[in-house]
Amino acid sequence: MCDIFSISDFQKNELDENQRKEAEFIRQQVENQILEWQKLDINTKIVCITSGGTSVPLEKNTVRSIENFSTGQRGAISAEEFLKRGYKVIFLNRKKSLQPFCWKYQVEKIFDQGFDLCQQDVQLYQNYKSSILKISFEKVQDYLSLVLVISECIGKNPYSKNMAIYLAAAVSDFYIPIDKMVSHKIQSTDNEQGLVVKLDNVPKCLKKIKELANEAKVISFKLETDNTILKDKVLSSFKKYGVDIIIGNLLSNTRFEVYLYQKISETNNIDKDILCEHIKQEKDSDQLIESKLIESLVKRLEAY
Repeated sequence: MCDIFSISDFQKNELDENQRKEAEFIRQQVENQILEWQKLDINTKIVCITSGGTSVPLEKNTVRSIENFSTGQRGAISAEEFLKRGYKVIFLNRKKSLQPFCWKYQVEKIFDQGFDLCQQDVQLYQNYKSSILKISFEKVQDYLSLVLVISECIGKNPYSKNMAIYLAAAVSDFYIPIDKMVSHKIQSTDNEQGLVVKLDNVPKCLKKIKELANEAKVISFKLETDNTILKDKVLSSFKKYGVDIIIGNLLSNTRFEVYLYQKISETNNIDKDILCEHIKQEKDSDQLIESKLIESLVKRLEAY
């Protein structure tokens, strides 16, 4: 496991020239948008939400890739909920993932039932479109570069205490560094006995995000399959990365149940150090779990 210590070094090693230029363009875009929002209200609340899964290309001229599957639904709904509570949103999302206010609709369904089906959400989209900046990624290298750039923009702003970073993207744990990647399509005729691919660990960036974010609060997610180890994994993440809040969930019921963990002391006793809130979507309720989650999260952020 290795950590990212320098944005410029990571970009130099893992991005081509065009990608580096794009990252610099996005840096200017984010800085300018934050200033525009602050002209309207210097104390405006801003959250960066990451959403969707990352792609790991196997070739530089990519034909094949390994995907961290995520529809982006949680990120899209969370963005809506933050917007409705007065936040401005920087939405760092996977290309073609689900989007705020339109995540529940399919084109075929609208064609079948008519435009009236989504008219209310179209109006909400129009109401909030000036309050959201959308930035897309695809490859894991792009994601890491952009989330660090945005974190730095937030941290350098003198009002970073009014901001938060909500890391809901499903980020790949393994990848092929660009210097180990073949340039062109891997040929099946050259691998008749099958293809063996060696993946490196993706550099860890949570600690760097927290460092760059300055006074902004950092919220990360922890997904496990075993409930008996979730709390210990959460405590370990607090110690390693220094984030402010961790949202834990289990694969078996991730759509309906989450645990919101907040570090409140440094005694190394999990029961004393961490405040845990169990948030559950009630059966047959129209209120999505993200609504309850963001409601609780905003209260905690405003209490800091």
